[in-house]
Amino acid sequence: MRSGGAHPRDRLVLGRPLRIRSRAALASIARHRGSAAPERQALLDAQAETTRAERGRRLRGIDERFRASHDLRLFRLRLVWAPEMCLAARIRRGSQTYPLSLVWLR
Repeated sequence: MRSGGAHPRDRLVLGRPLRIRSRAALASIARHRGSAAPERQALLDAQAETTRAERGRRLRGIDERFRASHDLRLFRLRLVWAPEMCLAARIRRGSQTYPLSLVWLR
């Protein structure tokens, strides 16, 4: 079983350096565009659009990585000639683990 998740505030904190870098890159592109030749302005516009798209892709990646999720892997256990069986398992929730004993009685 897998579980993960971060508070929305934590996701904002994790994305802050990315937002700062992309804002600085877009400001630099805008400064260069102001003094560039017309044929270079089209190139700088494309570069700004690519920077915005990359920022969006990375922010979606951060959101996806820290979105709460559960992963259950079911299995079937067949016991033959065993009166009982005890299986020790560990359940992970975020970075913490909790012990769990699974007991089968015949």
